[in-house]
Amino acid sequence: MNFLFCCFIFSITHVYILAHIDYDAVLTFHKEDAERLGYFYCAVMPYRLPEINQGSLSESDVFFIGANKGRYKHLLLIYDKLSNAGLKCDFFICDVAKKEQIKKDGIVYNKRITYDEVLKHIKASKCVLEVLQNGNNYISIRTSEALQLNKKHI
Repeated sequence: MNFLFCCFIFSITHVYILAHIDYDAVLTFHKEDAERLGYFYCAVMPYRLPEINQGSLSESDVFFIGANKGRYKHLLLIYDKLSNAGLKCDFFICDVAKKEQIKKDGIVYNKRITYDEVLKHIKASKCVLEVLQNGNNYISIRTSEALQLNKKHI
């Protein structure tokens, strides 16, 4: 029996994994990466999220999770606009130096949470905020999560 092992790449930063495993094909959800690197392009994410219980998390209007990656000032501007509009934000921003952190209700700095916790926060929110880095234009895992959990996505 022949098996085909495919490695799905959600981000070009995951490519380093390929050097450490044997694979038959590489699939990516980023059309530009597929064209540039010779990978297979997959337009649909091939997984389904499990049932999620938000537990005791309080509800929020907008949820964001991600690393700074040059987006920190932009994220703060977005946070301020949303908060000033009366929306409750639930932001987890990693890789922000202590001296750059501005204390605001609803922003947690440099705390990494499990994927199960991410899904609980999405479940407890009305909307998922996505800020792509470096002007990228692609469908990310956040897009799929928002769609599957019937959340708005900005």
